[in-house]
Amino acid sequence: MQGVHSDESVPKGASDESVTGKSGVPWVDAGEDPNQRLAMKSSPRFLLLGLATAIALSVTTAEAATKYYRLMWKDDPATTMVVGWTQSGGILPAVHYGEEDFEEDWERYPMQAEPEHVTKHLDLDHCFVRLRGLKAATAYFFVVRDSEGVSERRWFRTAAMDDRPFALVGGGDSRNHREARQNANRIVARLRPLFVAFGGDYTASSTKQEWEEWFEDWQLTVGEDGLMVPIVATRGNHEKAHDVHRLFDTAIPEDYFALDFAGGNFRLYTLNSNIPRGGGQARWLEKDLEQHRGIRWKMAQYHHPFRPHTSGKAEQNLQYQAWAHLFYGHGLNLALECDSHTVKRTWPVRPYRGKGSDEGFIRDDRFGTVFIGEGCWGAPLRSKDDDKEWTRASGLFNQVDWIVVKPDAITIRTVQVDNAQEVGSVSDDDPFREPEGIALWTPDSGTEVVLTPQALPGSALAKVTALEVRQPEISIDPPVVLGRSKVEIRSEEIGGEIRYTVDGSAPGPRSNLYEEPFEVGGDVTVRGALFRNGELFSHVVHARAVAHPPLNPEPPRPEAALAEFRPVIAEGPRRESGRRFERRGVRLRGEDAGNGMLTKAGVQLEYALDPSMRRFVGVVGLPDSASRAGKGAVSVEVLVDGKLFYRTPVLSPWQIDRINVPLPATAKRLTVRVKAVGEASSHDELVWAHSGFTKS
Repeated sequence: MQGVHSDESVPKGASDESVTGKSGVPWVDAGEDPNQRLAMKSSPRFLLLGLATAIALSVTTAEAATKYYRLMWKDDPATTMVVGWTQSGGILPAVHYGEEDFEEDWERYPMQAEPEHVTKHLDLDHCFVRLRGLKAATAYFFVVRDSEGVSERRWFRTAAMDDRPFALVGGGDSRNHREARQNANRIVARLRPLFVAFGGDYTASSTKQEWEEWFEDWQLTVGEDGLMVPIVATRGNHEKAHDVHRLFDTAIPEDYFALDFAGGNFRLYTLNSNIPRGGGQARWLEKDLEQHRGIRWKMAQYHHPFRPHTSGKAEQNLQYQAWAHLFYGHGLNLALECDSHTVKRTWPVRPYRGKGSDEGFIRDDRFGTVFIGEGCWGAPLRSKDDDKEWTRASGLFNQVDWIVVKPDAITIRTVQVDNAQEVGSVSDDDPFREPEGIALWTPDSGTEVVLTPQALPGSALAKVTALEVRQPEISIDPPVVLGRSKVEIRSEEIGGEIRYTVDGSAPGPRSNLYEEPFEVGGDVTVRGALFRNGELFSHVVHARAVAHPPLNPEPPRPEAALAEFRPVIAEGPRRESGRRFERRGVRLRGEDAGNGMLTKAGVQLEYALDPSMRRFVGVVGLPDSASRAGKGAVSVEVLVDGKLFYRTPVLSPWQIDRINVPLPATAKRLTVRVKAVGEASSHDELVWAHSGFTKS
C-alpha cells in the first residue's frame, strides 16, 4: 500500500464511469460469468458525493445501509480476511479498520478499503472487501461506512503464524428448522472459535427468502462484544451451482480449495461432492496432498459421507474410488461429513475390502482417518439405523462438533445445541474450557475423541514419535522482503540431511539440499524437513516471507537534513523534539540510516519553512531493534500550513515508506505527526532516515 497525497485534484487513473446495481453499489458477476471481475471505479462525481457524505455523516449517527455480515478467507488466514455483507441501499461503501477499538468513530480508524468484488445474486447486492497485509494473531476492529451512515462496530481475529492451539466448530445441514439453526449459531457465539467449517445445505430450496433468513440467523454467531467468526463454506446438494461462490466469495467457482493454519501445521481441505469427485478435482487433491505430505495435521470437509449412517441414503462409491485411497495414502487425520442428518463418530479407518472389512473400510488405529459429523445444524433428523463395524458411536440430535487443535493432539467434543440460550461463553483467557451449561454428547465410547499426530504408512517417521525428533527451525531475515532476505535452516538432530523447497510444496528426498544460508525475494514459503536414508524423519516445518507493500519511487537525498532544524512547536511525550543521530548504529531494514533522527510515537513537530525549501523528502520506518522484537506499529502524517499533504500506510515491523512532498511556494509551516497504531505505545520510535528538504 502506498501513501496517498491529499490534494484537490482528481486522483491519477480516476474515471468518470461507474457500473451500479439496484442499490447503487457498483457490482459485477450478475450470473452470466462467475469469473467476471470489474474493478470499482472512482469518478469526480463520486468524489464530490463522498465529500458531501462526509459532511453529512459528521452531524448524524445514521446506520449504514448494510446487513447480513459474514467473514471468509480466500488466502492466508494469518494475513488476510474477506469482509462480506449485503448492501440494501446507499452508495460508496468502505470498511474502516485498525487494531484499536474506536467503536463507531470511523474517522479514527487508520485504514480503509473499498469492495474489491461485488456480486448480484438472488436479486441482492453482496459486497466483499478483501483485506491483505494484516498482522497474524491480531484483533482488528472495523465499521462499514456508506452514504447512509455507519454500521455497528464489529471485530475479528487473524490466525497465528505459529502452532499455538486454536478451536474450530464443524457441522452443516441447517435448512428447514430455524430454531435449531439459531441455537447452533448461538453455540458458535458462545465457543468463540477461530472459524466455522460448514459442510453445506444452508437452505432447503436456495430461494431469496430462505437465504435472507439464513443470513439473518447467521448474525447470531456474533459475540456480545462484536466478535465475528469466519466461515469456511462448503457446497451441499441443496445449493445451486454458483450459490456458495457468489455468496461467500470462495477461492474458485468450483468450491474446492485448501487453507493453512497453525503456521502451516494444519491444512483444511474443502471439497465439493456435488461435482465429479474424480477428474480435475481429484488431480488437484492428489497433487496438493503430495505437496504437503509432511504436514502434521490434515482435515477435509465435504457434504456427502462415504458411508452414510442412515439407511435412506446411498453409498458414495464414486467418491470412495476418487478420494478414499488419497486420504489414507497421504495421512488425512480427520474428515467432517454432512448430508445424512444424523450423528456419528468412527474409529480410525482405512480403505480395505478384505476379511474383516465393512463397506470397504477396516479399523486402523495407527494410520487411519477418523470420520465425524453427518450434519444436524437444523435440518430434519433421520434415523441412525446403519452403523458399521468401525462405528465408534452414533446418535440423533441437533449438534455441532467443537474441535481443538494443539501441536500434540486434536480433541473433538460434540455439543448438543438445543439449550444454547442457557450456555455461558468461553473465556478468552481459557478458550478451550467447557463453558457453564454446555451439553456435551457422552456416548459409551467417551465424551472426547483424541487424535495424535501420525506418520505416513511405512515411513521412517512412523518409527519415532514427534517428541523423539528435534524438529528443524527456519528463519527468514527480514521476514518482510524488500529486495532479498536471508534464509537459515538449523537442526540439532545428529545425522541425516535437510531438504527444502521454496514453492510452498512439501520437501522430498530429492528436493534442494540445504548446505548454507541462501536468499529469497518476494512472497515465498520455505518448507524444510530432516531426511535419513531418503526417508522423512521429521515433521515438515515452514517459514513465510511476505513481499513489502509497493513503495513510492526513491526520493532525492535532502540538501538540508531535518535533524539540523529545531521545531518551533513540539508536542507529545515529554515534548520531545526528535533525537538526532549521526551514523551511530541506527539501522533501518539492515542498512545504516545515515544522518537522521528518532522520534517517539505520539510526537507532533512543527517547522518554519523558508521560500528556498521546495520539497520535503525522507525514508521512515521502525528501527531494526524494534522490528526484530516484533513490536510497534506507527503511521506518519505530513501537513503543510495545517492541510494534510501525505499520510503513510501503517508501518509495522520491517516496513518502510518513502516520502516526497512538493511544497507550495507560499508554504509557511510544515508539521509531522507520528501516531501509534493498535497496541503500539508512545515508547515506540520512528527512524527518519535521509529526511529533510531540497531546493528543487
